[in-house]
Amino acid sequence: MRGNDAYILEHVVVDPESGTLVSKTRNITHTRMLKVEEKQTLVADPFNIDRTLCKNETSIVSNIGYGLNSRIENFSLSRFSENIAKSRKGMLYVLDLAQRKGLFRQRLRMEQNLEPQA
Repeated sequence: MRGNDAYILEHVVVDPESGTLVSKTRNITHTRMLKVEEKQTLVADPFNIDRTLCKNETSIVSNIGYGLNSRIENFSLSRFSENIAKSRKGMLYVLDLAQRKGLFRQRLRMEQNLEPQA
């Protein structure tokens, strides 16, 4: 590992029955300078089967000291905000891939069976 390399750990749990996907990401290098933890929860919209609801929670903390903590945190928050659109595109790709592979097929069948019969 070189000094400029940064590594993250991501843990993803998909529950096809409830239609939820929870992704937790955190950096495992350079944590003294900046510790970033993100939790993204995606759930099927209970009122519209064609929509997915997304909740994003992020913590950005610097422990470098020397009066630089807030500057580093503010700069990092700005960069994070700029990159959130890329992150969402990536997650939409994963959802699309999961749906094409049939990961959510069981949930869709359950919802279709709950619809009133004509």
